[in-house]
Amino acid sequence: MKGDYNIRYNWIINVRYHHISNYEEVSLGISYNLRNW
Repeated sequence: MKGDYNIRYNWIINVRYHHISNYEEVSLGISYNLRNW
């Protein structure tokens, strides 16, 4: 449940800050998931 929430949250963040490079988006998403797993 929480993992699914993290994926949705990261997707919203990635769309909102679409100017960030793909590499940075992936790095931020992974670090966020690891911190809140």
